[in-house]
Amino acid sequence: MHPRLLGRGRRVLRPQDAADLYTNPRAEFRRMERTGALQRIATGYYVAVPQEHIGDPTWRPPIEDVALGIAAADYGDAAALMGLSAARYHGAVPRAHAKAWIATHVSRRPVDGGSFGLFVFVTRDIDSLDLVRARAELATGWVTGIEQTVLDLLRQPSWADGRGAAEDAVARLLPQCHNDRLDELAAAQRGRSALTRIRPTRAHRTSVTRDVPASDDFSLELGRAVARHLKRDEVQVRALAQRNLDRARAEHPVEPSWIHRWQELLDGPTSELIDVLTSPDERARALRQSSPFAGVLTPRERWAALAEVKEARRATRSA
Repeated sequence: MHPRLLGRGRRVLRPQDAADLYTNPRAEFRRMERTGALQRIATGYYVAVPQEHIGDPTWRPPIEDVALGIAAADYGDAAALMGLSAARYHGAVPRAHAKAWIATHVSRRPVDGGSFGLFVFVTRDIDSLDLVRARAELATGWVTGIEQTVLDLLRQPSWADGRGAAEDAVARLLPQCHNDRLDELAAAQRGRSALTRIRPTRAHRTSVTRDVPASDDFSLELGRAVARHLKRDEVQVRALAQRNLDRARAEHPVEPSWIHRWQELLDGPTSELIDVLTSPDERARALRQSSPFAGVLTPRERWAALAEVKEARRATRSA
């Protein structure tokens, strides 16, 4: 495979991506498919198989990774994972689903990827959505933020293939929500009425979150994972956090204190940044609720953090 194909930053590839590399890209892609270097997702879409999985016809990447790759291939930054796919990316959906949702600015038919899944495109105003950077094995792109995902699923359960799946995802996302941000998005997107379904009574709020790890514990575990990435690749992690922070700043006419504080930390020494990411003290916990490091961790890493917190809680209860 030509190295420039993988130099595009994604492993979901289209024949037109290789128009300047091969005389007959479609024929060359079919040849690479026969050798096992590529797997065909659907007409016009292929995935570059990782070296360790070449020759294994049963290998399938997570559907959210493939969706992110398709979105990046077709629309670049003008598309994002949304709905149940975003909830799964954020660690709120334990079971894999056969459908993925992608927000785009144009209307188009779904892509049937057979054993890879069904990819549904939803026409939305991308610029009005609250997005965070997403990093997966197959591509880097955008995903709706936790608060945006909660609001979306409350308003449109069909974006989770049904109210039951939507409610389960919302229940697991709520402890990670920044309430002020959720209220702000609901006001801007005319979604306040949707929030009444999750905030009618204190008893209901307790029952909704009964099986979800405490957000403080989860944010601490995520912070530790981000700190490990920061030590390995400081330049890339800082750059991603800065992009997220710049995007948040553009959405606030008056800069909130948390943006100012994170900017100070990003401009300062790495040791102070790591202290905030890994400290259990009250100020660090509060600041991590508005972390600019969304997209640093892969879905698998977020799931590992979630499992770690659940296991710790089980051990505490049984002690």
